[in-house]
Amino acid sequence: MVFRPWLDKTIPVRSPLSATLGRQMTLEIEVHLFSILRINRFATARVQVSAPARVNSILEKLGISQAEIGAVFVNGRDGRFEQSLTDGDRLTLLPCIGGG
Repeated sequence: MVFRPWLDKTIPVRSPLSATLGRQMTLEIEVHLFSILRINRFATARVQVSAPARVNSILEKLGISQAEIGAVFVNGRDGRFEQSLTDGDRLTLLPCIGGG
């Protein structure tokens, strides 16, 4: 509370930091799945996770093991399972593919 005598009343003042304290931040990540990873899932979806989030936490939420993943891309660049994600990131997951 800040007292401002020229207004003759007390006005609550909130800083942006105090507005987020006590609340858990939620991130929205755009996830793209390819090939067999889409089976019983989706091709593209916006997934909400609690911050801090990593690629591993998205895999866990979707029920996908690391062994099923052949390549990870975050915002069109090479990614890692331990990589941190920020709100609005685009996560692309490609399965391991074999053939001959």
